[in-house]
Amino acid sequence: MSKSTEITAVHDTMLDMRDRYVQGMRNDYNAPVDTRYNRRRTGLGGSGDSHYSSEHLFFKNIEQIRDEERNGFILPRLLDLACEQEIGVGPTLDPDTGDKDVDKRIKEKHEERAADKTKCDVQGRMNFLDQTYFVRRSVLRDGDICANMIDDKGGSRDGTVELLEADRLRSPTWAYKSSRIGKCVHGVEIDKFRKPIRYWFTGDPGMTRNIRVSDMNSIDAIDDDGNPNLLHVYNIDRVTQMRGVSPFTRVFSLIGMGGDIEFANLVKQQTVSFFAMGIRKKGMAGFPTDGQYSTTEKNPDGTTFDRLIQQVGPGMMIQLHDGEELQGFSPNVPGDSFFQHMRLILQEICVTLGLSLVQVLLDASETNFSGYRGATDSSRKQCKHNRKRVTEQQWLTPVHLWHMRRLVDSDSILRNAYKRLGDAIFRHKWKWPGWDYIEPSKDANADKTKRENLLSPLSQIYGDRGLEVDDVRAAIIRDNSAFIRDAINEAKLIYEETGVPVDWKDLLFLSPKHDPNSFYVRQSKQLPGGANSGAQTNG
Repeated sequence: MSKSTEITAVHDTMLDMRDRYVQGMRNDYNAPVDTRYNRRRTGLGGSGDSHYSSEHLFFKNIEQIRDEERNGFILPRLLDLACEQEIGVGPTLDPDTGDKDVDKRIKEKHEERAADKTKCDVQGRMNFLDQTYFVRRSVLRDGDICANMIDDKGGSRDGTVELLEADRLRSPTWAYKSSRIGKCVHGVEIDKFRKPIRYWFTGDPGMTRNIRVSDMNSIDAIDDDGNPNLLHVYNIDRVTQMRGVSPFTRVFSLIGMGGDIEFANLVKQQTVSFFAMGIRKKGMAGFPTDGQYSTTEKNPDGTTFDRLIQQVGPGMMIQLHDGEELQGFSPNVPGDSFFQHMRLILQEICVTLGLSLVQVLLDASETNFSGYRGATDSSRKQCKHNRKRVTEQQWLTPVHLWHMRRLVDSDSILRNAYKRLGDAIFRHKWKWPGWDYIEPSKDANADKTKRENLLSPLSQIYGDRGLEVDDVRAAIIRDNSAFIRDAINEAKLIYEETGVPVDWKDLLFLSPKHDPNSFYVRQSKQLPGGANSGAQTNG
């Protein structure tokens, strides 16, 4: 080796040592560096829409999840639980115009429409609660859904809402063949600021999957007055996303793994129900090691062939060759790690959806009551977040405001109120149903403490339980007044029949026996033998 070559080798070694030293001293992030613990990722960069640029794969993803909902056992339960926990018996409109009479009329109009299927749904099949439930379920399952608000000017469908599922929102032919390419994202046509201009829909394919381009039609995003003309309800992770993606996309592989593990253990369970035999030739150490469960046999002419061992079943007679013997085995069913692995998969799915594992499994045997309460409270916080961020902002409020604008035009009372109140007539809140107490005594005492120590207004305490303070107050007074009236009337009847004066409070046990005005105390003073005698006499 020449001297120059040796110098070059030493130089390269020193550079390598320096690079390794600098690598150890760097102050950047580890995530972008490919290591054995960080898989190599491709297709990075671009807008949020770039990651589902293939329309075929985008809609295939939707159909895959729908198929799992139809035929799976995990996903339907998760969808049911998520929607039932969030929607419940449905939200209640709480107008806040500043005028109680106007609030009352708006609420009455809303409740009248919300209960009438023919006034809510263009098909006349769903009321407002049903629509709210299916909107939320579609966002979880498909990623998004559109709602077309029908303005039919007095027609039979006027004021109804048409729900359009995600697979009908598709790009027209020009989006791929003309100079306008890139301005329509799977049916959502946008401007240079990525603001939706209009939405493109296919005709309803019904029971067929043939979609004709000639059946496509567009709906403008906003009307002439600048108000939403069509609602697009979705849940996105990036501001550059025009279409929503189902959260099940992230855990879809885990759902498949769970199904595979379940099937594998089903086969093992069937196998353990009968004894199995394996063929072992004399002089061999055991089963073949090539992983194919086969043995090599020789024909009389000297050629060889593989003999597969398969289709073993109960009562089967296996014909052995000379020099072979049967060896039995008993599989461990289920495996030691089966339950732990299935639990891990379900837990990862639940974390993605903001649900607790004890709710999904309906089993809290692996935790204590504090753990159950903590998991349930966490799930409810995520549920409240979903209510505010998606269901209220993108569905409930836009639909209500659309109907309010129509009411202001058609209802003379509200039209006059609008002239007097202005935009305040549109102010409102949504009261969501509360959840049952986890620990009734502790939770009720906590509410009592908040009220007595002025930590929370009574309206908020009731609101957290899904109740309206005015409704509760009216109901309590109505029920108590009925008790009091009946007790007074009954006390009069007792006096008329027996001549004994009975205080109506005593009939409701509202007056303690040590109350000087109580019937028991008065009688004990009049009768010999004291209070006990009076009580026994009147018993």
